[in-house]
Amino acid sequence: MPWSGWFSTRTNAETAAFAKIVVDGEADRILGAHLVGHNAGDLIHVFALAMLHDISATAVKGMVYAFPTFAADVPSMM
Repeated sequence: MPWSGWFSTRTNAETAAFAKIVVDGEADRILGAHLVGHNAGDLIHVFALAMLHDISATAVKGMVYAFPTFAADVPSMM
């Protein structure tokens, strides 16, 4: 999904930003994540942590994230 219209992308005048989150719908598990854009290097750790500790995709999506931050966009990526 493109991030072009998101607050975090517009704030940093990103010209290219997107996310691809791969989820096993039956098992409710995150299988992988691809992020391009400002702060992607920090955001990827949310998904890596979920995969490492077997945290469900539903739990990651349902967490409360501080706003305005890039992490606040995580539920929209899911």
